[in-house]
Amino acid sequence: MKSNLFNFPLFVYKDEIARQMNLVGATALFGVAEMAETLKAVAQLCPTIQRVILLGPTQEGCVSYQDMMQDSDMFNDTIDVSLVCFH
Repeated sequence: MKSNLFNFPLFVYKDEIARQMNLVGATALFGVAEMAETLKAVAQLCPTIQRVILLGPTQEGCVSYQDMMQDSDMFNDTIDVSLVCFH
């Protein structure tokens, strides 16, 4: 698994986040549940994103990190994670 860490201020537009994710070829986004809608919108703009992983409960279009830890089949895929932090 390869990972990248990106730290964005809250006012950054989803288009800019998507541009950064496309530059590194991210295949997954990882973030907090409160940002699920933004992360899903970013994923729609990134053809390489295969999965949105949330810290918190599973939501439509996303998988919970906690669920992934309990289901080893979810780890069969090799994913390049980009961790998106908002401040």
